[in-house]
Parts: sequence; C-alpha cells; structure tokens
Amino acid sequence: MNNNTTIILKKHFLCPDLIELHIQKPTDFTFLAGQFVQFMIPDGENTAPRSYSITSPPSQHELVFVIKLIPGGKAGEYLKTIEVGDSLDIRGPLGHFVHKEPSSMTCIATGVGITPIMSLIEDELVTKKTNTPIRLIFGFRHAENIFWIEKLDKLTKQYSNFSYTLTLSQADDAWTGARGRVTEHLPEVDESEHIYICGNPHMVKDVRDRYLEQGVESKQVHFEIF
Repeated sequence: MNNNTTIILKKHFLCPDLIELHIQKPTDFTFLAGQFVQFMIPDGENTAPRSYSITSPPSQHELVFVIKLIPGGKAGEYLKTIEVGDSLDIRGPLGHFVHKEPSSMTCIATGVGITPIMSLIEDELVTKKTNTPIRLIFGFRHAENIFWIEKLDKLTKQYSNFSYTLTLSQADDAWTGARGRVTEHLPEVDESEHIYICGNPHMVKDVRDRYLEQGVESKQVHFEIF
C-alpha cells in the first residue's frame, strides 16, 4: 500500500448528490479491478481517510470514481469544492473484491455499488476480452437516480457476452422497464459461476443468503458493502 499525491483531471455531477471524478494515475500505480483507495481528506491539521472504489479498469490511464456526496459530511463538503487541477492525496490500493478465476460472472449492484463492479466488468470485456457470459442486475429506487445507461448500452452492443437488467424499486407509472428490488430479478447460476454483490448492507446480505441457500459455494460469492 502506497501514499501518492495526484491531480484532479475532470469532475462533473451525474446528479445533484453524485459526482464522477477523474484523477491522474500516479507513476507505477498498479491495482486489481474491484479494489479501492483512500482519499486523505483535510481535517484541520490532520487528514481523515475515506474509502472509494476505483470504477475504471486497470488498463485505463486515469483513475475514475463515482462518489455519493453525504450532506454535511467532511468528505462530501470537500469534494464538492475541489476543482480541476487541485492536488489530492490518496493511499492504496486496498481490498479483495477481485475476480481471480476465469469463469462466467453474475453481478448485482444498487446505486454507487456499481463502481467496483464496473471495473470488474470492463476489465474482463475490454482488457481481457473474455468470451464467458457476464450478467449485471442493477437497481435504483427512482428513475431520476439512474446513471451510466449509455455506457452499459454501449457495452451490450460491443460485447455479445454481456447483458444487464435495470430495475427500479419505486418506479412511477411512466417507467416501462423492470420493476422491483434486485432480489426479484436474480438469475440462476451454474456451478462454476462467480457472483459479485455490492450495495447497501441489507441487499448484500439478502442476495448472498439466497444464493447460499440455493447451494452456491461461499467461495464463489463475493461481496462489498457500501
């Protein structure tokens, strides 16, 4: 684990409380898809570490993050005001939410839980050019929370082995897509498939328990809680 000072390259809001942040990849910085780093947020004379998953694949020349801003939080207030060209201290990489074995993948994410999973998916499809099936179940509450649909649609057009289902748990009458929680759309998996789950604690536990009850081995069920 290393400490690095990097530079903000790009920042834009995906919605009022969600930012996409691109930072310079430090020289000799290597990581595995699915890992995270800690931002060292200024806190008076000290710093407060905050963990954020890298959403870009390791092959990309910059590090990309999607961060939910918590009102009144130290990190949220700081990241709201940080500008392109500003420096940022980071520590890492950290984490074990990685795909080690060549196998088909089922990924389940809610909200910003997509961030490490997108790194895994793009690493497999774009970098490794795997031909094994990769499925994503991606959930939000409301349509106004949705982001990255263009990115996901592009992947489905480019890679025939990738598919995704987008579902809303609190959809309005205008919504024509899938409805309900992600747990209502869980696909069956084969005995060699690996499952990756990331999102809020209740969803992660529910999905994990359901697959374990179906006889999936615990070593094939990977999860990270946001």
